[in-house]
Amino acid sequence: MHSDQVELIARQALEQIEHGRVEGVDRALAELSVRANDPGARAWSLAIRAHRSIVAPSSLDAAGLEPPAPVTDATSPTERRAGAWTCIALERAALLATDRDALERLLALHDRCAGADDSGELALRASAGRLWSRVLDGDQDIEESCRSVVQTAGRLRLADVVVETTALRALAALGRDEPQPAVALARRAARMARTEAMPEPERMACFVLARVRRSTGQPHLALRILTALARVVPPRWRPWLEWELLFAGATRAPGAGTATALVEILDAARGGDRARFDRAVSAQESALAWADRARERDALVAALDPQVDPSTMEPPLRAWALGETPVAARGLLGAASPGEGETALAHVVTGPYGVPRRCLSDGVALVGDESALRLARMQRRQGRLDTAAAVLALAGAPGLEATHFFREVYGFPFAPALHRGALDVLVHRLRERLHDGAVVHRTSERLVLEPRRVLVLPDPRCAPLVGDRILRLLAVERRASARDAAKRLGVPLRTVQTALRELVADGACSVQRDRGRVEYGVQEPTFSDTTTRLGMTRLPE
Repeated sequence: MHSDQVELIARQALEQIEHGRVEGVDRALAELSVRANDPGARAWSLAIRAHRSIVAPSSLDAAGLEPPAPVTDATSPTERRAGAWTCIALERAALLATDRDALERLLALHDRCAGADDSGELALRASAGRLWSRVLDGDQDIEESCRSVVQTAGRLRLADVVVETTALRALAALGRDEPQPAVALARRAARMARTEAMPEPERMACFVLARVRRSTGQPHLALRILTALARVVPPRWRPWLEWELLFAGATRAPGAGTATALVEILDAARGGDRARFDRAVSAQESALAWADRARERDALVAALDPQVDPSTMEPPLRAWALGETPVAARGLLGAASPGEGETALAHVVTGPYGVPRRCLSDGVALVGDESALRLARMQRRQGRLDTAAAVLALAGAPGLEATHFFREVYGFPFAPALHRGALDVLVHRLRERLHDGAVVHRTSERLVLEPRRVLVLPDPRCAPLVGDRILRLLAVERRASARDAAKRLGVPLRTVQTALRELVADGACSVQRDRGRVEYGVQEPTFSDTTTRLGMTRLPE
């Protein structure tokens, strides 16, 4: 068998893997094994196995991230080309493991091997890999480089490179706080991958789309995508899957990787174990090579830990912690979203000496002051008394004008002739609720809350809306009736029915009627029909 024929067999097998058709790969490996003494055949066999390990892992393909000797020692042009293709697969594995050091070593070897390719394809794939390396480092200024790669990939008809570089542009746009371009690019990448019937690039595009969706305030769409992916992704993809599921608000515990370390951080915070919490945070600091994930981890830790000074936080999180907005931007707090109960997402922590701030309810046990006054959330639907306490506590020593305070609590302007009595009653009840934990000073125009000890106060304004909770439930369950949703969420049926009518009217939910039973699902504007042999069917946008 001539070396050209060996390479042809191998490239055909790689193309089959790229399109999710792995059933013919064993036949190609068998043909190459006939020439076991040929270094080129051995090198191409390694390349095939490496690519198969990403798409459909088996015990035979459990390769690590270090290139084998036939790759590092490659001398002939065919061996070097095969070595470059092995590097491409291992680069993907290093990317999924966010192993920056391994990725850099593999890209350097890839560059050396790519010189044996006159077409320019292998060099272009190395350039695409370096774009991923830049994004891992937090470099978002890659638009011009991405456009150049896409242009060259289009000329060479490398659809997978076009898809993944487009997805990479979406991540970079998200990092630059450009949500609309990020959504448009991520959707374009998913559609292109679907059109080209390439499962691996489609997985990447769908992961990026899920990340963009939950970062732009649509975690239910992210959950819908991720729960579909969870049924089919190979093991190498699961660390990324578990991370995204956690931040999208999935209730099940992740199974491996850096997301497990996040669960350890959350569990330590919920248990109030400061030493364990600090150890868990320190243990993960060296494990996050992706700058954007490190930023998300830091935001979660800062939101959990009441001892973190808000002035050290990024602006979106700082605005949330100081009470300027009820929602933290870019979906940073999804990992701590409350489950099926009515527990508040956040509490206000204040005291005689500290800066008043919000922290996630999962972290209030870290306050560590046994004398602190911890108020449980009241069961009244509006929660106005809890809101009043949180608003005034966050105002700190300057306090608030009475008219401003009234608007913050009730949501409409204060009219003295109509609302003076309501304000008087509210202040009286607030003093009773705080008891000896704080003094509420009131003048004719201003209110000030002076804490006498540490206060931990629920903030109802941060509780997820019923509609958001319904969408999260439907994203995971796929379909549910109003009665089922009410039972699962612990919310009155009438409340759920009203919310569902609004969601349907807004186009967020679809309705399906079957023999008198009415069920609702998340509206899915676009679907994917990927190879059914891999089980990836109908992935939504």
